[in-house]
Amino acid sequence: MHVFKTILSLILIFVLALIFIGVVLPSSTEPIKASIESDAYINACVYNQINDVKKWDNWSVWHHKDPKMVKNYDTLTTGEGAHYSWKGNYKVGEGEIYITKSIPNKEIELTMYFGPEKDKNTSKITFDDQEITWTMPIKPIENPILNFFLGGYQYILMKYFVFEDFNTNLKNLTTNCK
Repeated sequence: MHVFKTILSLILIFVLALIFIGVVLPSSTEPIKASIESDAYINACVYNQINDVKKWDNWSVWHHKDPKMVKNYDTLTTGEGAHYSWKGNYKVGEGEIYITKSIPNKEIELTMYFGPEKDKNTSKITFDDQEITWTMPIKPIENPILNFFLGGYQYILMKYFVFEDFNTNLKNLTTNCK
């Protein structure tokens, strides 16, 4: 019985520690942002690589995480309105991507739907004379109580995973364009 109480106490302490850490972690809706230096030539090349969803195999970290991913392309694969869907392994899941805005060598906006629930997210790639920036806002958890306890975890996980993927994508894109 003493061992049972000890184990139960340790579990309770662990759960309380997780809750406490979740409350004190920085919870932010500050967007995830990755940038890389560029010039006009690289900007044009990168823009063309992103703007054509059939070229994503050349640079997308997500496509490399699952080379056997099944992709379905619409008839429009370039520019505003271009779209494709995918189904892959546990690393990439399933979803859809639409190019919802495309201004040559200035900006591309992507709307993405993830998983069977079709969770919506957007990201934006902007080009200026010296830099390419990929930005994605963080949507707060809708339930305010859950957001209070889990918002910090969400921010840290999104910042770590999404930032790394965006950074890798930008490096792959610029490397392909040199």
